[in-house]
Amino acid sequence: MTNSSNIAREFLRLPSYFVDGVLYKLGSFLFTPRPRFLCFPVTFRCNSRCQMCNMWQNPDSTEEIGLNKIEEVLSNKVFSDIEDVVLHGGEPTLRKDISEIFKIVVRSCPKVKNITSSSNGLLPQVLKKRVDEILSAVDSTSVNLCFTVSIDGLKESHEKIRGIPGGFERALESLEILKDFRRKYPFDVQIITVIQPQNVKDLQAMQSLADDREVEIVFQPMMIDTFYDNSAEDTRLQFSESQYHQYREFIQETFAPQKDPKSLYWRNYLEMVAGGKRKIPCAYDRYVLSLYPTGEVLPCAKENWILFGNVHQDAVDDIWFSRKSKRIRKRMRKEVCPTCTFYCGAEYSLKKEFFTYFFYYVKANVSSVFNRDNS
Repeated sequence: MTNSSNIAREFLRLPSYFVDGVLYKLGSFLFTPRPRFLCFPVTFRCNSRCQMCNMWQNPDSTEEIGLNKIEEVLSNKVFSDIEDVVLHGGEPTLRKDISEIFKIVVRSCPKVKNITSSSNGLLPQVLKKRVDEILSAVDSTSVNLCFTVSIDGLKESHEKIRGIPGGFERALESLEILKDFRRKYPFDVQIITVIQPQNVKDLQAMQSLADDREVEIVFQPMMIDTFYDNSAEDTRLQFSESQYHQYREFIQETFAPQKDPKSLYWRNYLEMVAGGKRKIPCAYDRYVLSLYPTGEVLPCAKENWILFGNVHQDAVDDIWFSRKSKRIRKRMRKEVCPTCTFYCGAEYSLKKEFFTYFFYYVKANVSSVFNRDNS
């Protein structure tokens, strides 16, 4: 499809974007909307030893919600507007019943459009078996599926960060397995790279690696939060002046020239790390329901007090619409959101925040035309 056809198609959809943008914007200001985005780490078990994540050291990491409970929870009417689902971990492929979880999601969420599942790629043959089971259970022509492999740099950097000798080659093998499946089934394959001190020198090489293998790469800033149980005091996670300079240059050269939601996020990210406020909207304070393997329900893990309840104690809709949850959302917007640099939820929210992205898009295009005419 040509670029002009894409523009025409998007123009015809402006009325629907506008209406959805208004409703999305009003959500939680005038009423508490049902969630649209389900973030479900299906397990805390992990076979990686990442230095930016201490989940694997948690003695309670084996606790998991069983299939019957998952079906009971997701069958609740509160999930009737879910559009996007992320199934992650831990390492999701360690759950032998992951394909059944996919089936429950599709069966229980009638509006689901996209399901993403992550993997560290350390068990290529297990990944192959699990993906084969998932593709046999879910029609990839009716739901957009995306499988991601975490690769945090070239061999030396990746294995230092992930703590597993030989992990780089295994991750690449897993990537090739996914690409083989993609030749038969329509789904997306991505590399996820978490930007951190040990891999800033590899970022451009990672972009080239993804281009050479014809897959998309998603760069994400490292997160310090309760989910990963890490700490800003860890010297391994602290950028030196030269590393931060490399980081900034990569963002400016790679993302700033673009005109998509990612570009808008990264521009604001540079402002935030320099002490500015967050301008980019985030879906987590209104539309994201995170369900943990322990049964805990929360929007995000930025602070340990952000916890709505537990599905082993209360019905999920009662938790979501409770007064406690409303108080927590209000406190989040006041104390957490203005300075939060996290990428999670930004791209999804920008697609929904019609007005924020629309004005940015128009401004970017007008500016590019003006600069071209004056060149």
